Amino acid sequence: MLKRFKQMKKEHLALIMCALAYGNAHAKLPAVQNPNDSGGLLDQIFEWIKAGSNIIGIGICVIAFIAVAWYGVAVYSDVQKGKKTWAELGMCILVGAVLIVIAIWLLNQANEAASSR
Repeated sequence: MLKRFKQMKKEHLALIMCALAYGNAHAKLPAVQNPNDSGGLLDQIFEWIKAGSNIIGIGICVIAFIAVAWYGVAVYSDVQKGKKTWAELGMCILVGAVLIVIAIWLLNQANEAASSR
């Protein structure tokens, strides 16, 4: 009985500590701001669309990075098996890096074009 009471005391103490820690962490969060508070409804909608398209573009860049990394690992595996050469692996990495740089550059160009509205 005493052992169970001590265990319950530890659990309650842990629960109280978590509740206190949550209150402190929650108090430090900043307020959510709208992307643009200066215009009317149409400007607000345009800002939300621009923000959403930026997120989609970043997602496409992330998918491109993962695809290049995945293919690089596959080519490295083929090099280890003797099916491909080290030069093919180097070319794969070089072309993949160029493609990722181009995708990021295009994302920045689209962001600047949308900002200059």
